[in-house]
Amino acid sequence: MTEHYETQKNQTPAEEMKRLLDVRINLPEKPAESKYLAKANLSIGGMYVVRGIKVLDSKNGPFVAMPSYRLDKDKQSERKRYYDIFFPITPEARAMMNSLVMEAYHQALQEQSAAQVNHVATAEPVM
Repeated sequence: MTEHYETQKNQTPAEEMKRLLDVRINLPEKPAESKYLAKANLSIGGMYVVRGIKVLDSKNGPFVAMPSYRLDKDKQSERKRYYDIFFPITPEARAMMNSLVMEAYHQALQEQSAAQVNHVATAEPVM
C-alpha cells in the first residue's frame, strides 16, 4: 500500500473511509427529460472501482441508485425485480456514500453552470 493510503493517526473510521473514497461524476451532455441525472464511478482506496452508480430524479428529489441487474419477472408476481450488484452493508456506510456522490453531483452541476456562463461571456458578438 502506498504512503498516500496509509491510515492517518487520530482519524475516526468514517473520516478514514471518506479519505479513501473518490467519486467521479459524468453528467449527460444533453440533459433529457428523464429520471437519469448523472452517472458516478466510485474509487475505493485507489484499488477498486465501482462503475454504474446513478443519480436519478424522483418526486422526492435526486437519489443515488446502486449498479443493478434486472430479472425480467419474478415468478410470484408480475413485477420486474432489480438486484444491486454493489451496495453498502451498514446504514452509516450507505449514508456516507450517498452524501459523497450527491456532493460530487452538485459540484459537477456548479462547474457545468460556470463553464456555460464563461462560454457565453467569451463568445464573440455576431454582427
